[in-house]
Amino acid sequence: MMEGAKAFATPSSWSIVECEIFAIVAVLRDVHSQYHGMLIIFSDCIPAIMCIAQMEPEGESAGMWEALTPLFNCFSAVRIC
Repeated sequence: MMEGAKAFATPSSWSIVECEIFAIVAVLRDVHSQYHGMLIIFSDCIPAIMCIAQMEPEGESAGMWEALTPLFNCFSAVRIC
């Protein structure tokens, strides 16, 4: 199990939603090689959760799809709530 907090600097032009999605990707990248069971990520940013839930392999969210899908596939289940 991972311990401790990590911090990343994000560009000042990023929105709160972009920062939250970046943080979720960072967590998935950190734990995917160590853990393969069910992963629960808690977020208080409803718009970020909705963006991830509604992403599609084509269109505006294609980049996010390409970044997140391989990471999600490393786990038996991923729940973001």
